Amino acid sequence: MARDEVPLLQIKGQFMPKGFDTTIGCGGKASQIKSAGYDFVGRYLSSHHWKVITPAEADELTTAGLSIVLVYEDNPTAPTYFSFGQGESDATRAAQQASSLGAPDNTTIYFAVDYDASEHDLAGPIAEYFQGVATGLRNFAADNNPQYRIGVYGSGATCLAMIGTGLTSQGWLAQARRWRGHDKFTDFVINQSLPSHVLGLSVDPDLAIGDFGAMPAAQSATLADLRSLRM
Repeated sequence: MARDEVPLLQIKGQFMPKGFDTTIGCGGKASQIKSAGYDFVGRYLSSHHWKVITPAEADELTTAGLSIVLVYEDNPTAPTYFSFGQGESDATRAAQQASSLGAPDNTTIYFAVDYDASEHDLAGPIAEYFQGVATGLRNFAADNNPQYRIGVYGSGATCLAMIGTGLTSQGWLAQARRWRGHDKFTDFVINQSLPSHVLGLSVDPDLAIGDFGAMPAAQSATLADLRSLRM
C-alpha cells in the first residue's frame, strides 16, 4: 500500500505516527517499511547482542525516512531483576549503545518492565531501578556525552507509578490488556497492539502521539555523517 493511501490515525485531535517494534534487524527492508506506510521502528538496546540495533541498521532506517524508538530490555520479567545497581548498569550500557548509533540529546530510552508488576514491586525494587537509571544517564551525560531521557515500557500501573516518581513523563503502554491499570493509563506516548507480521517480520504494532522521543529520520545527512562530525 502506498504511503498516501494509508488513512491518517488521530486521537485527541493529533495525528498518531504509525510504527512497530521488533527484536529482528530490519535495515534491509527499510525502504519497504517506509513504503508500507510506517513512520517509525522500535528497536532494542541490550546486553543480549543478538537483538541490539546496529549503527548500519540505524543509518538504513533513518535514511529511508523512518524514525527509531529505542528500548532497553534484558530480563525484566520478575522483581528479582530490579535494583538500583541494575538500573545504573543498564542505563550506562543503553546510553553507550544509543550514542554509538548517533542518537542525539533528548532522545528517549525506554526501559522495560515486562510483567504485571504489583504495587509492592513498583514502590520497591522497580522504583529503585529507575532511580539507578537516572543516575546512570546523568553520569553518562556528565562526561560530555548526550543527555538521554528516561521512558518506561510496561503495564498501565507501571507507567503511572514511574511517572508518579517524577523520573519520567513518557510511558509506552504494553498491549497486555489484563495487566493492571491498562485502561486507566491514557497519557501514553506510545500504545502497543497485538503481535502481527510486517514484510515477513514478527512485530508488535504501535501508535505514537506527541513527543515520544524517537531518533529522527535523516534529512540531508545520514547519521553516519553526523557521527563523523562529532568525532
